[in-house]
Amino acid sequence: MDADAGGIEQARMLAQERGITNVTFQVGDAYDLPLPAESFDAAFAHVLFVHLKEPVQAARELYRVLKPGGIVGAREAEHDGRIRGGAPEELEEMWHFLHRWQLSRGSDFFFGKRLPSVLQQVGFGDIVVTASYDVEQPSRGWTLGAALDVLSDPDILDFARLEGLDASTVFPKWRTGFEEWASHPVSFVA
Repeated sequence: MDADAGGIEQARMLAQERGITNVTFQVGDAYDLPLPAESFDAAFAHVLFVHLKEPVQAARELYRVLKPGGIVGAREAEHDGRIRGGAPEELEEMWHFLHRWQLSRGSDFFFGKRLPSVLQQVGFGDIVVTASYDVEQPSRGWTLGAALDVLSDPDILDFARLEGLDASTVFPKWRTGFEEWASHPVSFVA
């Protein structure tokens, strides 16, 4: 389930291409799941809560649709633990700006450390916390394209103006610095 109809359609097509038939896809709202109460044995959320203004409300919905004794798994980002191998110091300003922009849009990529308390608050018990890293080279994964796309987003240009930042001079500098870092053979993001 996802709020993004385009993402749901991509998932359907991928499942069809791979011959996966034991799954259904549905557009839905994490705050108001179109599902009956106590109807699932397990639920999983992957990088969901970081994008929500009301994560407690979404956690309540997960709790509501689980049968008594049901299990939820959740994997969230926590950028306090982010590692950017070989990244130059001058890109720190860009990452701090991007974080402020995300917060202004309701996303918090520093949410991961709060997830256990949110789950506990809505009634989940026996909470087990683990951590892991995914590692990629920014030139080979989604990181490069995502970063460069973000710096072209009209909303971020408006936010830069609100922050008193001259995007016409700063963004090209950030873009060049990011591309140079991403193209270095030992750069990585974890």
